[in-house]
Amino acid sequence: MAKNSRPSITTLLIGASGWIVSLFLGILDVPAKVNSFMVEAPKTKQEVVDWLNLDQNYTGQWTSSVEDWVDATEDERTLSTAPNGPVRMRLRVYGGMVTGEVESEGLKKGYIFNNLLLEGSRSSKGLDVWAYDYVDGKKRGFAEFRLSLSDEKRLPLNLEIVQGGMGLPVRAKLYRTSTDISEPIYRQPNMELLGRVVEQGKVDAGQDR
Repeated sequence: MAKNSRPSITTLLIGASGWIVSLFLGILDVPAKVNSFMVEAPKTKQEVVDWLNLDQNYTGQWTSSVEDWVDATEDERTLSTAPNGPVRMRLRVYGGMVTGEVESEGLKKGYIFNNLLLEGSRSSKGLDVWAYDYVDGKKRGFAEFRLSLSDEKRLPLNLEIVQGGMGLPVRAKLYRTSTDISEPIYRQPNMELLGRVVEQGKVDAGQDR
């Protein structure tokens, strides 16, 4: 009789959680460097040269949540509760270059971390932004999206996914909550997801016996 060709428990556990381990190892090497621009961002008045280069229209803290708004319209509430939302974003646009991070409910539920890092550039249409993370010490893109300011009274920032978009809503309107970008979006591991992966690995391994 042919030998059981199903993978061993060791192989299953490595296959199930290896990508998570690689993410943790990649992240440990870089968070201080990646987020230093935010932590060190001055809270007081910018020097003249910085003020000229810092795009005040886009730089700041943004959210798509209108949960506490008593005057939110039906359309605003519907869009803010779209799949994978709401979204919280921290942006710094300096000299035409975009840096920051984005957090969403979709990422909290379906990814090993609650947020992704951002980089991009300003164009004639707004901001072309790439959401990424470090996997095995290398950048891996998860979504490409465009941000553009509208002329609406509340001055929302329109978000539209161009490609990819894991854990992010396809469309969203973000509203500025603060111009202070020194407050970070703290990165938290998704222990529930990690636990589910490990438990599933044990179940699959038990079926091999």
